[in-house]
Amino acid sequence: MKVLNNLIKQEWKLKIPVFILTVFLSLIFYTNLASQAVYVINPQCGSAFENINGAGDATCAQIGDDGEVSPSLGFNFVYFNTIVTSITIGNNGAIVMASGQQVSLSNSCPPTTNNMVMPWWDDMDDAPGFGNVCYATRGIAPNRRFIAQWSDICNYPASTTNPTITFQVVFYETTNVINFVYLDAIFGGSYASDDGGGGATVAIRGPVTDPGVYMYSCNTNSVTNGQCISFAPPAPSDCAITCPQNIVVNNDPGTCEANVSVPVPTLSECLPSTTVLNDFNNSSNASGIYPIGTTEVEWTAQEPQSAPLTCTMTVTVNNTQDIELNCPDDIELTLNPGDCVAYPLWETPVAFSCNGFGAPPATVSTINVANNGNSPGGMVMFNLTNNFTSDMTIVGMSANITNGTQIAIYRKNGTYVGSETNAGAWTLVYTADATAGPFSGPYPGNGTLTPFVTNFTIPPGTSGIALHTISASSNYTNGTGANQFFSDGNLDITLGYAANALFAGGFTPRVWNGSVTYGTLEFNTEATLITSLGSGEPFPVGTTPVTYTATDSEGNTATCTFNVTVHNYPNPTNTLACNDEVTITVDEECNADINADMILEGGPYSCYDDYRVEIFTSMPANTWGATGNVDNPVGLGSYWVGIYDKTGNNCWGHITVVDKLPPCYGVS
Repeated sequence: MKVLNNLIKQEWKLKIPVFILTVFLSLIFYTNLASQAVYVINPQCGSAFENINGAGDATCAQIGDDGEVSPSLGFNFVYFNTIVTSITIGNNGAIVMASGQQVSLSNSCPPTTNNMVMPWWDDMDDAPGFGNVCYATRGIAPNRRFIAQWSDICNYPASTTNPTITFQVVFYETTNVINFVYLDAIFGGSYASDDGGGGATVAIRGPVTDPGVYMYSCNTNSVTNGQCISFAPPAPSDCAITCPQNIVVNNDPGTCEANVSVPVPTLSECLPSTTVLNDFNNSSNASGIYPIGTTEVEWTAQEPQSAPLTCTMTVTVNNTQDIELNCPDDIELTLNPGDCVAYPLWETPVAFSCNGFGAPPATVSTINVANNGNSPGGMVMFNLTNNFTSDMTIVGMSANITNGTQIAIYRKNGTYVGSETNAGAWTLVYTADATAGPFSGPYPGNGTLTPFVTNFTIPPGTSGIALHTISASSNYTNGTGANQFFSDGNLDITLGYAANALFAGGFTPRVWNGSVTYGTLEFNTEATLITSLGSGEPFPVGTTPVTYTATDSEGNTATCTFNVTVHNYPNPTNTLACNDEVTITVDEECNADINADMILEGGPYSCYDDYRVEIFTSMPANTWGATGNVDNPVGLGSYWVGIYDKTGNNCWGHITVVDKLPPCYGVS
């Protein structure tokens, strides 16, 4: 670059015409790093220095070594196709095109720090007592200008004897031109080697989304007193984008979504190479499957060398799906010989509703003001405590990250504490796509939280969570105790830990900046039985109705009923046959309950409960219709037992009730 600058100074001595010189310099000084925006550098823009130091409409202050101030521009300024409304002015002769940033003290050739405007990027300082940084917005819309001025600043360290320089940057509304204007660019004396930017970078560089570099000089004595260097984008385009009309459709039958055909936007007066993308599926075609509810779709038209244009439409899918609950078909069963009940089996009916069942999604947020950060590929850890009695589904998160990345999400049972470096204790449960933005930017970031979809469950109780930002850094906050716990009663977030690499030794306490969205809302759920008998329970002979119900999250209720019919064993024998002698042992109460199935033999018989049991101390003379003289159950002893069917048919047997259990005390 030094050779090129020497060549240019020689060309100036030859008095090359300004037009040719401007084109030539644009080619010489343009260092393209895959830039989408194109700036033209004019080293002799001709604008005079507009001194604002001490002016009534200016804000001036000594901001100290490596100090910064973050003013608002007062208008929208398009920088590398990105709208900027506020900036960070650093004492080191440079501006970051976002608020709340840091301006480093070390320049580089070419500059490697994104999103910077560098009229004199070097390690600079206010001259004690009189050096300062001023800024002001002047003019009337749409032709306002923002001026940032460094007055009487010197090389670090500051001294009252150090020679100083004065220069300014002017941002122009509407044209989006940037001018560097130098009132005094010469130190002289022992600092003569730094004259004209001999130790500084004079350039602009785009944001992370378009890191193009346009450099006038770097560490060369190229800037002169009174010089104006402009960086001008192409003239504003007449390109316009018009979204399709909002779309309203009904859900597809039996589903909670609709397959929607979405027209493309209309472009007018745009270059043929203009690209159009939507944020629904990040493509040029927004057609696809849309959920019930209203989805906002933003279209972005990007014409080369121009700021992006956007328009917004909505796709609304109406819920016309009633809650559904379908019971099994009626069940009929026939008993086996001697059985009195049946045990039917069926699957529990499942209800379906697009309103869902359970709790709707809710979000617990931490904070978004970072004062620390880790390296790309680092990790953050924290605990999530599920206070439900069932599993909780984590359906989304957001995080304070520097740029787009895939995020690997790990979980472990119990707290993360003690397992920070033990990779074997963790299970990868989900990999999230966090590339859509927006992003907070490099440390400390601007507080923007990048949302991303997740789908994993945590059981009741505490789970350790680890987020691995594979190609980005996390911006987070040092823990103070008071800022380490967040909860809505259902979900607790307890923070936290950070490291610069995967499961590496790190730092604590650190407070992850982000949010967690959870829900137990499901489109399908098992219905609730509201009658007395369920699957696998004893059903008597006859018809028994079985009813289920379900209520969705909107209070809509559905019920269904089916019948279980149990038939007695058909054609049982009418001839009864009894065992002549049966020995029966008593139970723990020293009693024996005498049933028909103990006495009868042969068969097949009907339900044993349909037979009458009569017990006598001796065989009655007349057995027809005899009524026993011993209550059932019986104690130890010898008895005659008669078994009667419904017609009066009967048979008789003798039983001996004995004690084969440990002794029964208190019984004679």
